[in-house]
Amino acid sequence: MPTFLSAVLDTSCFVPAEHRDLVPRHHLLDALHQHRHTNIRALLAPIGSGKTTLLQQYYSRNPSNCAWLSLAEEDTSANGFFHHLVSAVQRVIPDFNGPVLCHEFGDEEQEPHVFLDLFLQALTRLDHPITIIVDDLQLISGLPWYQRFIELMLNASNVHWMVAASTYSALFKDIQVDADCYLITQDQLYFNAKEQRVFLSKNAAHQAFNQIISQVTHGWPAGVKLAQLCLTKATASGVDLNLPTRALFDHLVDTLIDYYDELTTGFLTQTAFLHRFNTALCQSYVRAPELPRSLDTVLSSLFLLQVTPEHPLCYQYNPLIKQRLLHRFQMLPHTERERLVSGACTWLTENGFNNDGMITAAHHPHPAIQDEYYRKNLVHWLRSGNLAALNQNQTSHSKPSLKTLPQAKLAWCWLMNMSGRLLQSDAILQELLQDKPIAQVLQQPQNGAEANCAVAYGAIRSQQCRLDDDLVENLKQLTKHNAVYTSLRATLNSLLADIELQRLHSQEAEAYIAGACAISDELGYEYNFCMARQIAIRLHFFNNDPAHALAEAQQVLSRHWRYPNAVGVSLLRVTLAHLLYRADTRGAGYELGLAQCNINLTWMPADTQFMVYQMIIREIIRQGDTALAKSLLAFLHGIACSNGTERFNAQLHLEHFRLAVMVNDGRMSEELATHSNLLERVNLCLREDCHYDWISRFSWLTCGIYYHRNKHDLDRAQELNQQLLYLTVQNGFPVHFLTLSVMGIWLEFSAGNHTAAYIKLNELLHKTSPDELQSGLFDDIPGCDTLINRALAEQRIELQAHRSALIKLGFGEGGEQP
Repeated sequence: MPTFLSAVLDTSCFVPAEHRDLVPRHHLLDALHQHRHTNIRALLAPIGSGKTTLLQQYYSRNPSNCAWLSLAEEDTSANGFFHHLVSAVQRVIPDFNGPVLCHEFGDEEQEPHVFLDLFLQALTRLDHPITIIVDDLQLISGLPWYQRFIELMLNASNVHWMVAASTYSALFKDIQVDADCYLITQDQLYFNAKEQRVFLSKNAAHQAFNQIISQVTHGWPAGVKLAQLCLTKATASGVDLNLPTRALFDHLVDTLIDYYDELTTGFLTQTAFLHRFNTALCQSYVRAPELPRSLDTVLSSLFLLQVTPEHPLCYQYNPLIKQRLLHRFQMLPHTERERLVSGACTWLTENGFNNDGMITAAHHPHPAIQDEYYRKNLVHWLRSGNLAALNQNQTSHSKPSLKTLPQAKLAWCWLMNMSGRLLQSDAILQELLQDKPIAQVLQQPQNGAEANCAVAYGAIRSQQCRLDDDLVENLKQLTKHNAVYTSLRATLNSLLADIELQRLHSQEAEAYIAGACAISDELGYEYNFCMARQIAIRLHFFNNDPAHALAEAQQVLSRHWRYPNAVGVSLLRVTLAHLLYRADTRGAGYELGLAQCNINLTWMPADTQFMVYQMIIREIIRQGDTALAKSLLAFLHGIACSNGTERFNAQLHLEHFRLAVMVNDGRMSEELATHSNLLERVNLCLREDCHYDWISRFSWLTCGIYYHRNKHDLDRAQELNQQLLYLTVQNGFPVHFLTLSVMGIWLEFSAGNHTAAYIKLNELLHKTSPDELQSGLFDDIPGCDTLINRALAEQRIELQAHRSALIKLGFGEGGEQP
């Protein structure tokens, strides 16, 4: 899918239904309108049958209630497709906020995890149905995730689909479709004899030509349209009617191009290699004094160009004539082709269309230049945080030879690493290292590539909770190694800052954060700058200073960003959303977090992804939809098992045990405990030599508390809570101390010791500022609302300021429970 989308759909180049150069097809448009309440309306015919033109004409009649989505051959990413599907809906309904959660893997043959429920649920809340138009579905029908889109079409309410594909089997595969469908097939789209006569009637002097065209095309609209263009703009006298069908078509294309004036023909030749383009791109390098007129001439043919209205580079050449144009381009002198491709790539790069630049660079006459441009783009995507574009390029089928370059494999390794796909990242890393021991690379990297492998290895082991003191020391020594170039040193500083944060070394973490920010800011390395600032925000939060964390998140987001839609800025927005949700602005935080799901969530670090998932799970439970919460948890468990991210896995199990307590489901707790080897993990977390980081350790021990609470073994639950409280005082984050103190009181209350619980609650509140009482604190403890509501109702909370703070959060008689 296009990496850059226009905020507004530009349909100014769509073909209107009443265009004078088209055969009237009112009967088909009327039929589509009559079946507008049908679930699926499908146009099924080969390329060149007029499907896109008919969809454009329908859209032109109904622009206010139609979402438009175009597809191209490089659109292989499930995440990209569903992101742009949601964006298409948002152009019609701006406040629509129903993401499709999608998790892809390094292997494009592996079916991604796709969660449609939030999108489907948002559709049910629409005030009125909408029509979603998707063109050229056959381009994605062979991909492993396509069946999920069919599932979406068949199950979405409040949506009427209008789609185009080459055949019925390409559209529905082997699925038996019982849905309400209306099909327009080749028989209806191909021109009948009368329509052909209308097309060719102005050329009565060429009856023999007309007859041959009718016989050869059998009413194929593209062939008939091409013949009509040739007869109205050129002559039939130079056409060899005895050529085979394909050769005759190519001959007619050449005849048409040769007819145009020299400026227009030159424009066609000089732009033939472009993947897609707009007027500004052409003006940057094409030598044509009347370029706008040439472009208007090409557009007016209604044949040579196709329009992608949601992309700023909105024009593409008709694939039926692309090869003939490229043949003319290849006939240009070597130096001229070099000038044209270099000029186009320069403009595309300067304006941020790097993926299009990659496809365009493949036409440069020097393979070495192609390789160099590719490597520069890999660096750009990683530094800017445009990881979706990097994924799109790596999973597309263009120039596969470039993807075997070591730099390409290293970029792919980092992409998998940075987005929590640790098993895939580790496999690529081993391939890059071959037989060289990682210990040798860590201690003495020979070049920048080995230094990259060393830092990537440290990042993998950190997320897997498999760090030891020797590895951390090796990583620290690498900051001084001359093989670690400046931008990699910035990345290494961020990694060490996160490691020191997890090891509860605040001062050391702050020093590495400062180093990472300084280097990244100087280099314009926005992604890493955002990573470092996020670590700083988390440090304030874990040190029990949420106000400072919130202020810093808001301050850094107010900065001017060169890449505001890249992953770096998105992960800062997620962090802000998480802080807002835990404070008293739950609604604003949830909406902000949900919005990031449709942008860059799948390419964020696993910890950041979990911030969003936790908000969604808790909000769904708060709304009473436990079935949806269980489905989402199952989806996330699939991700956790496939990625090998221990911290993500631990926190996810904590949310699952939390739900089991809230619905009082002992069987769910038992199944979770068995599946996760919970008791073994709890015993490991209680040991002094536990290798887990603090977040994982805290999460598993809290799971143990909830498990024993659900088994009604409240003594063991309270014992575990006291042990965890002791560990927190000794080794943990200050932010967890208050949570565990309230949890102990909640366990006391659950055991029926209400008076003792109230006494301990007041003792705790006397030591706690009212500002520290936030929604997130009570969200962390399932069922705690019963304790607080009862204490307020029975007037058992002594301090007025704390009573007011709790009532403000929604507690108390008639108050909304968090």
